[in-house]
Amino acid sequence: SPFVDQENLLLCPPEDPDSLAKAIASLMDNPTLCQRLRAGALKLAAEYFSWDKAVEHTLAALSQ
Repeated sequence: SPFVDQENLLLCPPEDPDSLAKAIASLMDNPTLCQRLRAGALKLAAEYFSWDKAVEHTLAALSQ
């Protein structure tokens, strides 16, 4: 999976507001983590969610 905890996102268990609050606080308290996640998320978006990729996935789905 292209989604990697602590690299391009912070994973939190579903329906766990305490975990979500802790993750948000970690971003506020750790600028290095925030910058790493920002860079990782931008890279992920460019590689997997560009218009070129959307067209590629759409054409692949239509050809099946």
